[in-house]
Amino acid sequence: MPLPLLTPRLRIRGPEPDDFEALFEGIWSRPEVMRFVGPPRSRTLAAERFAWSRELFQRTGMALWTVERRSDGAILGDCGVIPLEGLGPQIELGYRLRRSVWGQGLATEAAAAALSHAMAPEAEGGLGLSRVVAVVDPDHTASRRVLEKLGLRYVGLTAAHYETTSAFYETDPQK
Repeated sequence: MPLPLLTPRLRIRGPEPDDFEALFEGIWSRPEVMRFVGPPRSRTLAAERFAWSRELFQRTGMALWTVERRSDGAILGDCGVIPLEGLGPQIELGYRLRRSVWGQGLATEAAAAALSHAMAPEAEGGLGLSRVVAVVDPDHTASRRVLEKLGLRYVGLTAAHYETTSAFYETDPQK
């Protein structure tokens, strides 16, 4: 299952230079979207993080991939797996979508496809990961529901990542 990943409503693909403006305007500059993941980003910081994600993708296949609506190609957000805090060694699932598409199940749809790709064997075009984690603001109930729908196991609260208290989830080691 190499990229792009196709779901009933979404196409998830590697980040391309032309994606920057839509992602900046729809995600990174929006306080309501960034509320639980940090302050809105300046254009400079967003460009630096986007360049990092593109380089990571070219080197490893991991990234916050671009999420498009299949029906019209509109860029809705990003979703994927990256090293936790940008450093690893743990690999983190992340997703952010434009406010206008919240509440439609698209975060679950995108994150399920990303997780499946991350855990699929390399021989099948996946990343071959054996474990994926997620950290989320404890008050972000919608995001926590997404992780629980995906079958990630809640481990507990931690202050070990991103200089804040987070709810820590991981893929079930028994599966």
